[in-house]
Amino acid sequence: MAYANDKGKKYEREIAEEISKYFKDICGADFRRTPSPERWKNLTRGDINCQKMFICGDGCPLQEFHWELCDRKSVQLINKWEKTQDDVETRKPLLVWKKTGKAEGVIIRLKDLLSLLYEVQEARQINK
Repeated sequence: MAYANDKGKKYEREIAEEISKYFKDICGADFRRTPSPERWKNLTRGDINCQKMFICGDGCPLQEFHWELCDRKSVQLINKWEKTQDDVETRKPLLVWKKTGKAEGVIIRLKDLLSLLYEVQEARQINK
């Protein structure tokens, strides 16, 4: 069990670092894994969160999501996705998963994806 926990923590740190690097120039994003004691106090916290939310504010698209991460040998996506949706209150559920040594991906509700794509298209038309 300790190996699985360490592997999960490592994956959470890797994803948090990747998001931070990608968005640091735009909004100063500083994603970190949420420590276990904080998660137990507040189930809606997610596996990773931005530590500098006050800089980019509530309008930051990164803050719209409840980030759950899953790195497992046998990924049971339906169960994990249901749990992710159950833990969400006001944010949009987003599950980043990886099957150890194999595939990886992201699960998001269709309406949330379409909303994001609409915003991107709208921004592109404004910038023409």
